[in-house]
Amino acid sequence: MRTFISFIAVIGIFFLASCSDLNQDISPVAPEINKVSEQTTGPILGDPYYYSYLQDFVEIKVTSFGNSKSNTISVTIDNSKAPGEIIHAFAVLDYFSPTVTGQCYLVFVGKLNSSTFEIPGYSADKLANVRIYALTSGNGRPKSKVYDQYQSFQDMLISNFDIVGRDMKIVTSSWSENLLDAFVEISSGGSRKLVYIEKPESSAFSIPITNPFPGSDISVRLFGRFQ
Repeated sequence: MRTFISFIAVIGIFFLASCSDLNQDISPVAPEINKVSEQTTGPILGDPYYYSYLQDFVEIKVTSFGNSKSNTISVTIDNSKAPGEIIHAFAVLDYFSPTVTGQCYLVFVGKLNSSTFEIPGYSADKLANVRIYALTSGNGRPKSKVYDQYQSFQDMLISNFDIVGRDMKIVTSSWSENLLDAFVEISSGGSRKLVYIEKPESSAFSIPITNPFPGSDISVRLFGRFQ
């Protein structure tokens, strides 16, 4: 009798284990679905970034700039780069004055419809230089999100900069938790480019040096978007 009861208990345990496995297989919230969700990246999970890490933007030659009307800058770029090739454009506005030394802004201009365009909200007074950087059909593509037109990025103070091996080491005193994302403008040997670096994790961070390898006269500026 005791042997028979033990046999029934073993069968019962086997039956319960089988049911448990079956329930997991047919569950609408199966573990496999969770694994897919954890590995998915991009807009579905609210990717906070607008471009791929280290996406670069090529410099477009500016032929002229000035006031078109009150508080609006007019910019004309070289006609050799057709506006239709430019997916997104950014403008670096460099100001110099006795009261504001080296004040600089990065502004998202967006899609260009003409080689001459306007940037409202800024004056050409004491404007020392305008540089235009573009994402073209030949050097990448944006993600699904787009900045508001004329979104401004603050010039972030760089307190230390060095090149170690194949990395640029940057320390900024302007970093805070409210930083959303950032760009670095790299100048070397008379050439420049703008690079998207997502959100640095702290005030001290490294950026891999991308091709072409910059010369010894490299300089950088950092621009951030804050909450």
